[in-house]
Amino acid sequence: MGYFDENKEAIRKRYQETYEEIFERMDKEETSEYQVESIVARDGNHALTVEKDGDKFRLNSAYRPLAEAKKWADQYEFQNLDVNVFMFGFGNGIFVRELLCRAQPDARVYLWEPNVNIFRKVMEEEDLKDILRDKRLFLYIGEEGLKELKEAMEFSVSWHNMSSQIRCCHVCYDFLHVDEYLEFLKAVKYSDSMVQVKRDTNAYFAHRAVVNVIENLRYIRKSNYVTELIGRIPEDVPAIVVAAGPSLEKNIDLLQKAAGRAFIIATDTAVRNLEPKGLPYDCVVTIDPGKITWYMTDFPGCQKKPLFCNSESQRDIMKFHTGRKIWSAGSVYLDNLYEFLGLHFPQSSTGGSVATSGALLAYHLNLKNIILIGQDLAYTGEHTHAGGYDNHVLNEEKFIEMVDGIDGGQVKTRGDWIVFRDWFEDFIKLHEDVNLVDATEGGALIHGSKIMTLEEAIDTYCGEKEFSFEKIMEELPPTFDVLGFEPVQEVIQRMGKGFQNILDRSREGKKAAEEYLAAGNGLSPKKHDRLLKIIRKANNYLQKQAGYELMEMYTYDLTLNEAHDVNQITGDSLVDERNSVEIALAIYDSYIKGVEELGDQMNQVLKQI
Repeated sequence: MGYFDENKEAIRKRYQETYEEIFERMDKEETSEYQVESIVARDGNHALTVEKDGDKFRLNSAYRPLAEAKKWADQYEFQNLDVNVFMFGFGNGIFVRELLCRAQPDARVYLWEPNVNIFRKVMEEEDLKDILRDKRLFLYIGEEGLKELKEAMEFSVSWHNMSSQIRCCHVCYDFLHVDEYLEFLKAVKYSDSMVQVKRDTNAYFAHRAVVNVIENLRYIRKSNYVTELIGRIPEDVPAIVVAAGPSLEKNIDLLQKAAGRAFIIATDTAVRNLEPKGLPYDCVVTIDPGKITWYMTDFPGCQKKPLFCNSESQRDIMKFHTGRKIWSAGSVYLDNLYEFLGLHFPQSSTGGSVATSGALLAYHLNLKNIILIGQDLAYTGEHTHAGGYDNHVLNEEKFIEMVDGIDGGQVKTRGDWIVFRDWFEDFIKLHEDVNLVDATEGGALIHGSKIMTLEEAIDTYCGEKEFSFEKIMEELPPTFDVLGFEPVQEVIQRMGKGFQNILDRSREGKKAAEEYLAAGNGLSPKKHDRLLKIIRKANNYLQKQAGYELMEMYTYDLTLNEAHDVNQITGDSLVDERNSVEIALAIYDSYIKGVEELGDQMNQVLKQI
């Protein structure tokens, strides 16, 4: 088998957690559709050809494949820090090897090889150990590799490194795998759009989100977290996620028929539609830091319903609510706090809306049939929500589009709804074991969903056996009634000291940065090194302080523009160094301001923990 066993061993050592799955997938997906041949080129290196449906595709030059790969790799710049490379196609490894030769030590190459036939062939005939062992390379193989690549994008792409991102395609792969290449491009585009949405959302909500986190710490003692509920609702019970799109008025009354036969998840915005009619629902989901409070606070009937929330949820809604609070995944600070305590949240992208969060909640609870209603993701006339209510967003007019409607025509939508629709469509592709039913009866089409009326969905998926979520919650004690609250108190109390440390060290770093910048080129080598050492030590120290992640988020809008180019390198060491000091100064100023604004509030809350 040539090099196969050696290459396989290299994969086993590098990808220990997914090693067996990779080779099971290769065995499962191998097909006779592709005939792969490796030939010796004129320069002595190997070149691949692939035949499919009578067409032959050359993946390398038949004359000088190494020179071709070097020239191809030379078009990409790696001088910046924290560069992400997203590559389509492995070929015989010669192209990615040249990329890795040029990449900096902190670069990461995420590569999807959709064709297991090609990968098996090159594993047999090429020595790939140097590539497969490289810790900068993250390799995703076969059809399922796209799912894994998308998950990697979610955690690797940020506003700071997006501008230095490299997207590339192995020669001829875009012709050999047209559909897969389009899916690859779509995944990259979606990842970047989510970063943009998160950036805009964080910049807009950063201050209030962090204030909410601090205020909401007081609710941890008597709360639960979502992982505790996994497996408590029978899998055959469907979930109905009630959003508040204009079409909700068409079928909302039918929820009465589903009571006790489905897990009915109300979004916070839909409470105002459910409560006046006395319609059933089992819980509420609220995640937005700036949610309009009266959506819930005007309706006392929801006050004691179980509330799935996160630490950034609107603090006045959290104060109004007196029932059990259940923390969902994806909370700033809270996820890390629970992880430190040995308590783990399920990991997935929430999608950014209460409706996507509701669907994700159902998935996390292992429910296999998820029914959406009121999920229009489109305007009805100029209205955005049921009951003629309107809820407009920042820069809405810039992102208006016409998209496929559920009824076969075109409907008007906007940018944030497109992102949510794309999230649902990706969710459907990633979770083939879940049946997503769109029973909205209006609005934008979620491609891949099963279209039904709500009445059809209830008749199809709601069994006759009743279940009670209220009883499940009665039998589930708050997390720290069982585990004890003292370890939580100890960790949270550290934030008070952490904030003071951030303030003191930021002032020290600011003084050094100002002195460096004021001196221009007049610094002696000794003083130059001393000031830079103070700044570097301050930066490292700040990141280790309790509460640092909250301060970083709170100051997000203040440092957004200054720090956007933090990873950009000009090539002029003096200019790059001065730019770094200017960015550090802006960050110190924002941290000083942040602690001064939040310190009193933090101390008041800590006294109540």
